[in-house]
Amino acid sequence: MIRWTCSLLVTPLCLAQTVDERVDWIEAKLEAAMAEHHVPGLAIVVVRDGVPILQRGMGVADLDTGRAVTEDTLFAIGSHTKAMTSFLVAQQVDEGHM
Repeated sequence: MIRWTCSLLVTPLCLAQTVDERVDWIEAKLEAAMAEHHVPGLAIVVVRDGVPILQRGMGVADLDTGRAVTEDTLFAIGSHTKAMTSFLVAQQVDEGHM
């Protein structure tokens, strides 16, 4: 559920007027979602026209040590990539690219 929520959070990006407003909006939504769902940390990158407009780590990667999440933090995501890949392929099909 969380991965879909985060995926859907970036959908309204086209409604904001500036990149800074978009970044602020995304960060606020992510912080709220992290608090609501008790997510200790995450990393995000948003790419527009091939250029990262937001690349951040938020929260902590290790609850015991308090080590912060950075842009370079690796996560053990296991089989979650299968669902995300399926979602992205379906999106490309819907848009007529496949």
